[in-house]
Amino acid sequence: MIRGFYIFSFCYICMFLFRFAIHYGMQTIQQTGSMPLDNHVAAEDSPNEYSEEAIEKVSEHVQDLLSEDQKN
Repeated sequence: MIRGFYIFSFCYICMFLFRFAIHYGMQTIQQTGSMPLDNHVAAEDSPNEYSEEAIEKVSEHVQDLLSEDQKN
């Protein structure tokens, strides 16, 4: 009985801490509007910032690489 009580107490404390961590994480997401780990992404890395010319050059390069790969 005592060992069962210890295991129950340990599991209860672990679940309490887990629920607290989840609650804290959800509050952080709701307050910031995004995941906290997304803060390292700079604004200039946004895909909306690329010009049409740059997109066309990259797509041509990818097509060239795919055609070379199919030849081999």
